[in-house]
Formats: sequence, C-alpha cells, structure tokens
Amino acid sequence: MAQKDIHAIDKMDFLSIYTKIHAHAFSKANILSGFAAASLIPFRPERVLAKLHIKMKTPTPPSSSSSNQSFYLGKTPANLYQLNQQKKQIQDLQNWSLSSVVAEQMLGKFMKSTEVAMQDAVLLRQGLHQICTSKEHQKEKKKITQAFIQDGGSLTGSEGQQRLEERETNESSSSRPRQPARCSNCNQEGHNRLKCPVRAQ
Repeated sequence: MAQKDIHAIDKMDFLSIYTKIHAHAFSKANILSGFAAASLIPFRPERVLAKLHIKMKTPTPPSSSSSNQSFYLGKTPANLYQLNQQKKQIQDLQNWSLSSVVAEQMLGKFMKSTEVAMQDAVLLRQGLHQICTSKEHQKEKKKITQAFIQDGGSLTGSEGQQRLEERETNESSSSRPRQPARCSNCNQEGHNRLKCPVRAQ
C-alpha cells in the first residue's frame, strides 16, 4: 500500500495484512541483526562507541565590523515581508558599492529562503498527492458492496453463491401484493373509516 502512496489504513485492511507483515518484521534474521547492531549478541559495547564521532567545536567570535552587521546579521527570511526586506537590503548594498562579501552573504540568505520555500511547496504537493490517493482508495473500497451470507463459520465460494441465490428466490416469493384498504365501520373495501360514506350520513 505504501508503494501506491496510501499511508492511511483502516481496520479491515490492517487485519488482512497483519500476519504477513508480522512474520516478515519479526523474522529471525531481523531480530539477530538488530541485536548485532546494538552489540548485544555478541556483547561488544566498544563497537557501538567506536562508531560515534563526537567533534568539539568552539564558537566563532563575533565580527568587529559593526557597521556592516546590520545588513546581514538577520535570520533567513521566513515570510514574504522578511523576503522583501532582504531584497531591499541587497539593493541598498549594490547602490552603496559595499564589500562583495556582505552582498554575497545577503544573497546566500536570500537563496536559502527561496530553497526553503521550494522545498515546502514540494512537500505540500507530495502531501496533497498522498491525501488524494488515499481518498481514491477509500472510494474504491466503498464501491465494493458487501453481502453477509452467514453469521458464523466458513463457506466455499460455490456454497456462498448457492445460499445467496436461495435467499433471493425466497425474498421474491415471500413478497405478496398489498391488500386494498378496508373500512372498520361498514367493513367494505376501497376506503377507510375516515372516508366512510355511512359515517357521513
């Protein structure tokens, strides 16, 4: 189902695929590889610790040129207003012919915000696609009519078809035509006691 971009599952689908997935997920090979990756069997914690790469990093001191800091010490633009402010600052830098390093930093932030916006758009498109395919899957499931033939036990396909045909023939033979209305005052057919001509006299 995940290969078809369907990530929502209802109870009946879950129950139908649970046994297959459970056997696959909890296979002996999977369990042993999990224990081996955690170095539990065989027990070797130094193997796990050797894979950790911890790098100590000292923070860089702030720049001394405070005159140029106001142009590029802001955050990456997160909305349209901040993006427009960044654009104005870049244009001002070009007009004042300040150092290219400052302009490059501003342009880098501008590009980063554009990349973030594009990635958000891609994620939104993917989410919408998943929702649409999930809805289509649910619609297809609703189209399938379910007829319950038996309360308990199991049937073969031919037995079920035979019982369904028997039920349909019984329902068609048991339906009788409706009798006409009978008056409770005069006991005649064709009207009821509210419209009885005897009562009107």
